[in-house]
Amino acid sequence: MKNILIIQDKGDVWEITDTTIQPDDYVVDPEMVLEVDKALFDFIKGKIHTSQIQYPKDVDGKLIQQDLMIVDYDPVTSHRERILNKGREYISTRLNAVSLFELYEFMVCNLDLIEKGFVITNTNRRKKYLEIVDAGDIDTIDLLERLLNSKDKLESISGWYNQYRTFESDLYKLNDIKKIDNRFKIFVQIFE
Repeated sequence: MKNILIIQDKGDVWEITDTTIQPDDYVVDPEMVLEVDKALFDFIKGKIHTSQIQYPKDVDGKLIQQDLMIVDYDPVTSHRERILNKGREYISTRLNAVSLFELYEFMVCNLDLIEKGFVITNTNRRKKYLEIVDAGDIDTIDLLERLLNSKDKLESISGWYNQYRTFESDLYKLNDIKKIDNRFKIFVQIFE
């Protein structure tokens, strides 16, 4: 198993936002996660919900505890960060289930249509749809149908992402643990 830190780009530093354990075949994306040894992982896991943990981007080689910049949170901030991480994890699993395949399908179909001379934008889409249908080429019509199906699926999940952004914004306005918990419950109910 791999000990993984979830990270976010904060300019000159990386901020560690969560920890997770993943299977050995898990592919590490250096822009989103960092694999660390068990001792450092356990140390960070013990602090992640009560502290802001960052490290400089210019750290060469293996990350060590001395590289970490740690600022302890007050209890409400700690709880808010924990709930934000739960919300992020909750929405990520839903987005990942649909989006990667559909995004790939959309891009391939769009590029194939461009290659055939049909550059579709929001302003010209109705005209281009009619051009494709009127041309009568079955393969091109099939590409258009696949593109539109993928676009519909991607647009449906964009609503989920927007719901998460609203949830995140709302949490930063709340300074009470019970209100934070209630807002999380409302967020989760949207997807049930």
